[in-house]
Amino acid sequence: MERGKRSKFFVLAEFLSYREIALFFLFFFFLMVILFPRGRIEELLLSPEETNVDLSKRYLEALIRTRSPAHLKEALLRKFAQVGSEEEVKRVIEEVKKENPLLALEVEYDLLKREYFSKKQGREEIRERMRAVLEKLITLDENPDRLRVWFWESVRMNFPGLAFVAAQKLARLTNSPEWYEEAFLYAVYSGRYEEAKRFVGKFKPKKRESYLLLYSYLLEEKNYTQALRLLTEYINRYPEEREKLRRELLTVLFLTGMFREGEKMLEELAKRPEEKKHLVLYVVKKLVELGAYAQAKVVIERYLSLFRGDRKALTEILKLSLRTGDPYFAAKVAEKILKEE
Repeated sequence: MERGKRSKFFVLAEFLSYREIALFFLFFFFLMVILFPRGRIEELLLSPEETNVDLSKRYLEALIRTRSPAHLKEALLRKFAQVGSEEEVKRVIEEVKKENPLLALEVEYDLLKREYFSKKQGREEIRERMRAVLEKLITLDENPDRLRVWFWESVRMNFPGLAFVAAQKLARLTNSPEWYEEAFLYAVYSGRYEEAKRFVGKFKPKKRESYLLLYSYLLEEKNYTQALRLLTEYINRYPEEREKLRRELLTVLFLTGMFREGEKMLEELAKRPEEKKHLVLYVVKKLVELGAYAQAKVVIERYLSLFRGDRKALTEILKLSLRTGDPYFAAKVAEKILKEE
């Protein structure tokens, strides 16, 4: 190598030994500590001001290879996320993952989220990467406070499956009815119906949707008495919903065998014969769909005369009679219809 082309380091080495060069750098670092006491350096590094970004990057990049405090390494990642190149950021994230995977994943998620909302194309691919990173965060994190953040992030980004995993984990860690309710809700939202059943009885509904989903579940389980209690509680809590749910309340009264109360409510709800026919037909259909055949047969027998002369409605009633699975009952209904024709 020609003398003119040699690096400055080799030129310097001609005048100073390696030991002297090392002592020079140590003196320089000592001088920085004197001029900037530790608290002041950290204050500058952790400051959000953009003017400190380059200084922070250089100083913190050196600290990444040492046993420096975790919050300084976090500052490094944050600063890199602000101005570092993509490759630079990825490299540092991978380095931090070895020591603090949660911190690295958190910053990686923040970067992906920023990229997702700044782009108009290719967002679905970025969203899938966000989902994968968020899943790792929820799986690894055992801190309830941070898990709450990941839960709400899953909700905001419409990842119901991840919201369920986070809520289930929070329910286990905190034993809180609030998180059992969220776990129940997001198990249903994400199609995990069997898993949703595990949370029934571990919370008292606080949200509207919890009441209605739990009510539907109780009907499916043929727990009609509890379903009636829950629906009544819901209507008392939200009286504005009574009109919309009047048919449900009427149905569940018949389901529980409260026929006298059901008939009384039917009279209150239906002032005209057509309205009454419509409501009775609705109730019978619902009872048959739920497999409450005994209750359906009682209602058909009590209100069959209401449909006299209405061939369309009578045909519907006869079909529903057959669906009860009792051919003798269906034959009896058909005979009564024929007699009245």
